[in-house]
Formats: sequence, C-alpha cells, structure tokens
Amino acid sequence: MTDGPIDLRELIALAADTSTESRKALVAVIADLFADRSEAITDRERALMTEILARLIGQFERDVWQDLAARFADNPTVPSDLVVMLANDEICVAEPILRRSRVLEDEELVPTIHHRTIEHQIAIARRRHVSERVSAALAEAANEDVIRILLENEDATISAATMAFLVEESRRVDSYQEPLLHRHDLPVDLARRMYLWVSAALREHLIRQFQIDPEALDESLEIAAAELTEQVSAEQRSHREVAERLAERLSDAMLVTPDLLIRTLRQGEVGLFETLLGRLARLRPERVQSIMTEPSGRSLTIVCRALNFGKDKFSSIYLLSRQSGESRVRDPRALSRKLKFYDSIDPADALKVVTLWRRSPDYLNAIERVGG
Repeated sequence: MTDGPIDLRELIALAADTSTESRKALVAVIADLFADRSEAITDRERALMTEILARLIGQFERDVWQDLAARFADNPTVPSDLVVMLANDEICVAEPILRRSRVLEDEELVPTIHHRTIEHQIAIARRRHVSERVSAALAEAANEDVIRILLENEDATISAATMAFLVEESRRVDSYQEPLLHRHDLPVDLARRMYLWVSAALREHLIRQFQIDPEALDESLEIAAAELTEQVSAEQRSHREVAERLAERLSDAMLVTPDLLIRTLRQGEVGLFETLLGRLARLRPERVQSIMTEPSGRSLTIVCRALNFGKDKFSSIYLLSRQSGESRVRDPRALSRKLKFYDSIDPADALKVVTLWRRSPDYLNAIERVGG
C-alpha cells in the first residue's frame, strides 16, 4: 500500500473493522505512511489519518496502543496531537514516546510532569535532550528518584539556578551527591560548597575532579561555616519576628480560632502555631514549647480544655502536632486515651492549671492535679 497512491477507502474499511487484527493492520499502515511517505501525504490525507486514529484510539486494545507508541516514538513527522495523546496515556504506552519522541516540545512535557505519574517523570528525565525548563520542572516535582536520574543524564541541560537548588538539597539527600559531583557542568564554587557535607570518598573525588587545593579549601570552609552559622541564626530570628508580628495582628483582631490553629499545623507552620497558641493562652514561648514537646500530650490536652476547644478540634490538633519524631502517634488507642483524659478534665480546673503555668515553672506538677 505504501508504494502506490494512498487508498483512503482501504483505510476507512480497516477502521470500520473492529477486529484486533484489523486494528493492528490499520496502525501499521498509518505508521508506515507517516514514516515512509510523509512528504507525499497531502494535508487532507494527513488530517484524515489523524482523525481516524483520534476517533478509534479509545477502542484499541492495550497492545495495539503500545505498538502505535513504539512506531511513533522515533518518527518526527507524526502529528503532535497524536503524540501528546500517547504521552499522557498509561506509562506502558507513554514511556517510549516520552523518552524518544522529538515531536514533544517543552510546552507538552512540562504539563505532563505536573499532572502525570512519577513513572512519566522518570521517562522524561531519561530523554536524550532535556532543556533547562524541563529540568527545572522535574526538580520542582521534588521526587528523589526522578532528580537522581535527571542528574545522571549527561545530556540534560540544567540551569545555574536549578543546579544551585539541587546542590543545596544534596545536604539532606545523599543520593544526589555523587551524580552532582560527576556532572561536567557543575560550577567549581558549588563543588566547593558540597565539600562541607559529602563523604570522605566523594571529597577525594571532588579535589581531584576540580583540582582544588585542600589547604585553600579548608581556609575557605572555615569562613563559609562562620557565614552560614550567622545566616541561619539571622533567618531564625527573622522567622520568629515575622511569626510574632502576624500572631499579634491576628490576636488583636480576635481571629485566632481552633480552625486557624488546625490550618496552620496542616501547612507545616509549627512555629507559627506555637506563637498563636501562646497568644491565645497567654503563655510564654518557652512554656508553649515545653507543652508541645511534653511526651505524654497531657499538657496540650489541658490547654485545649482550658481554652474550651471542642473535642473534634482537640483531636485534630493533637494528631497534627504529633505527626513526626518521637511523639508521633502510632497506636490508634493513644487518641482514645487522650479523649478520655480530655473528658475527665473540668474546664475550670484546666484554666487554673494554665493560670499557674503563666507564672510558675513547675508546670509538670500542676498536670497531676487534673484529670485521671
């Protein structure tokens, strides 16, 4: 069929036949036409073939889809609408398209990164050519496996800003360190910065790869460490000051409610939560921190009871405040016990305890005065 004129009637006949064999034959014919005779195909014929596939593609068996994607993956003449449709299908269909198709532009790849699965992101990270924009989108997706594969892809172009971000992330994600240090486009200043936290073996590689003088590096590291300590300290002070100002405005406007506290915890703003709770209960910051870190959770229960939080609000605050660390709630019975303790507390007694906490450091003894 590919040697003579295109028989549109034959294409339509194949499209009308719902058997798997006819579907496969239709895919093979159209794929061959796009590959072998793309220059000879008229706009009308191209539009018709595209329309046939677009209408029938939802009826194809999965193996037919996969065959279609495999045939189209290396073909630069396939209409972009069909390629984008295949790229956003299940990963068994999308993978060859995402990895190899030159038809896909950044405008199609970035939405796929944002709206499809991690497997789709991995396929994109393995493309032969990855632009700065696509690399940035993959980095923003923040999946460690995806980012490691991106860093291992020597053909990926990574902007200076994205590279600096990933270097900073490598402080906490060890799997980024080695591929970062093996990249030919890693700036020397970022490599020097990584010396602070990589393993001894990687330090040796870093010194050899970037021809860094160890003595000069040690001196610069001392300066960098001092600057970093001062920067972190300043940032912490700034964050606390912002939280205090915000809490003061919310408190003055009488907007500090249990729902606001719950929403703050859900957003991960623990520092702001503690500041707001301190404002509402009129407790000093160090007292609130002691209450939040007290392992049994009894002191937090007393505060919520003194402030007349409903049981449902207290439950949310208790669970959200114990999502990580040693105090994480792992036993479902723990909440049940806290609710029982909550019910046993007289609000007036709880208020007396909180009043004592406002002026006395002996808050643990006060806990024992209430409840069962």
